[in-house]
Amino acid sequence: MSLYLFAFAGLAPVGGLVAGWLAEVGGTPLAFGVAGIAGLAAISWAAHELFAERLRPARVEL
Repeated sequence: MSLYLFAFAGLAPVGGLVAGWLAEVGGTPLAFGVAGIAGLAAISWAAHELFAERLRPARVEL
């Protein structure tokens, strides 16, 4: 439970700092763009992990 809480609540201040720095350096479009790309990357990784197991052929042991 502590790792779950750390991952989803404990890293929020770090993400806020990074988003604030990106907004200061490149403006709001850059911050939203990086967040959107990170979200799409996370979704594509999760979908790959979810569906890759179904696509692998079954192992047959003799």
